Amino acid sequence: MSVIERVRTTDTGRLRRRVDSRLGELLRPEPGSGLRQAMADATLRGGRRLRATLALLSCVAVGGRAEDALDLACAVEMVHAASLVLDDLPAMDDAGERRGEPSLHRRHGEATAILASVALLARAFEIAGACDHARGTDAVARLARTVGERGMCAGQFDDLATRRSGRGAALDASRLETLHRRKSGCVVATACELGAMAGGGGTQAAAALAEYGMRLGIAYQIFDDLADRDRDTAAGQPNYAAAVGAPAARDRVRDLLAEAGRIVRGAGIDPAAIDAYVLGLLAGRDAPDRAGPGR
Repeated sequence: MSVIERVRTTDTGRLRRRVDSRLGELLRPEPGSGLRQAMADATLRGGRRLRATLALLSCVAVGGRAEDALDLACAVEMVHAASLVLDDLPAMDDAGERRGEPSLHRRHGEATAILASVALLARAFEIAGACDHARGTDAVARLARTVGERGMCAGQFDDLATRRSGRGAALDASRLETLHRRKSGCVVATACELGAMAGGGGTQAAAALAEYGMRLGIAYQIFDDLADRDRDTAAGQPNYAAAVGAPAARDRVRDLLAEAGRIVRGAGIDPAAIDAYVLGLLAGRDAPDRAGPGR
């Protein structure tokens, strides 16, 4: 079967189940370890496995097998789970619920939640390091850049600073995209890049899929903003759809997805399965005034 045929026939539901199974193995609770239990609770209770699935699809898109990227996909999911635990803390977003259940600090206490998030990041780097040792890649460095002062942490810092200053509702489209790029887009970009690396796609393919993932991540966040527009406006929080209007926000989603497709096709990669997966997710979102984004 050709690479294109394998990409187009990839069963994303099966990929998600495989990710869930592997995450369970990597985070299997140990007797008497409340910390490991908290780590497992933070990661295994719900979630779409968006980033992990994109890593596996990117691996297949460059000619690899999904299994080749499985551990790196799980590492990215752990990074994402750690970020959600931190976001929910009283010092951050002070969220009482996550995925319809009490947030981790409500279930295990703030101190355990903080330690669990740090331990999840350490576990992710441990897994990526093992992959680097086996393949001679630089997954650890890539994950570090994603988490650090120019990535996810910077995005959360900027988000908090903006909201606490009362200027959240006044951000323009450009500054909101920068916020989405750091807070959400960088993790999706890393998932796609690591998948390409695991599949042996080479430097050009990995860079193209990283750019693809960045645009997908921003588009997905803007689409979320469409659903959350009224809630965010009432709370004075930054929201792309509130800043530019729903029609312009939907147009920007379309443009970002079109740009993403052009980038990977220019690198000789067929993103058919990734496109289908992302469009399926967007079609299932709860956004008002939805007009399905096209390429």
